Amino acid sequence: MSAVDKIKISIIIPVYNAELYLPQCLDSVTRQTFTDFECICINDGSTDSSLNILTKHSEKDKRFKIISQQNGGVSQARNTGLKTACGKYISFADPDDWLSTNYLEILHDTIEKYGCDVIASENFFYDAKTKKTHIKRLPEKFYRCELKSIDAKKKLIPALNICPCWGKIYKADFLKLNEIFFQKCPMEDVIFTYDILTSGCSIMFIKDALYFYRKNIEGSATYNSPKRIYDMFECFLFLKKRLHEKKSYDDFKNAFLAHAAKCFAFEFEESNLPLKTLKSVFLNIKNDFFKNGEKLLYPENIFYKARILLFQFCLKYNINYAVFGKTLKKTYYFLSGKNK
Repeated sequence: MSAVDKIKISIIIPVYNAELYLPQCLDSVTRQTFTDFECICINDGSTDSSLNILTKHSEKDKRFKIISQQNGGVSQARNTGLKTACGKYISFADPDDWLSTNYLEILHDTIEKYGCDVIASENFFYDAKTKKTHIKRLPEKFYRCELKSIDAKKKLIPALNICPCWGKIYKADFLKLNEIFFQKCPMEDVIFTYDILTSGCSIMFIKDALYFYRKNIEGSATYNSPKRIYDMFECFLFLKKRLHEKKSYDDFKNAFLAHAAKCFAFEFEESNLPLKTLKSVFLNIKNDFFKNGEKLLYPENIFYKARILLFQFCLKYNINYAVFGKTLKKTYYFLSGKNK
């Protein structure tokens, strides 16, 4: 294929036992107003009817390519997609999510217009339990501006949950040049995004909400899992080591620790583990991340800032954050009129 004929976008979807939601995901890709794409679906050793669904879909739409492999996890599946992709740009989707019909069109037109390495949209969060949908927005100042400097990225990191690989479009050449792939680690999206932010990328966020993320899926690996807080701990340990290896830790330290504090606090608020167990985890977090009482880079969001400050207060006085954090969250939902 010549450079002129090169496919514009490669969409990569890792698939493992996703039969319940996969048809909706694939249909949303088919209905895209932007049509110059390939969709690489990696069947990661599914034991349900996922492969059959993929096969039938690819027979109707030749833009869909299926790669089957033994189960190796989502990181390996996405990496298989990256090594196979032919597009000028890369985008990711998960098989239990779906895309707005103009998802590819808006992301493609924006990255072509501004020439950034990454364009990120806002996302809808659909709660499979409550059937409600909401959007979490960044502060207004982050939209439609090219973020390239270390200082700009540091302010971005603790602002909101920017770490999922989906809801974005990437220059394929940027990923290849910097050898950015997914690491085999819990919460691999977080590592992937930090690798991008610390590799000199230019990134822009747009206000359009284009991706639908389905959360609280009963039976999923993360649904009410007591293991989540341990996965979070392992993820940030891995990330801390990786930042040191890339000689980026000193540059991003106060933003990284603020992000870690916010994420750990959320997990303590949500966890159903006994308070005694959570106290032990809390002390481990203090020893591995916060034992020197570093100054953090606080986000502008008042609730996020309050969460981090309370977390730091508990660290300082060896108080189990879970005791206060759960009360803080209930108060927030009561005052904001939101349902959990």
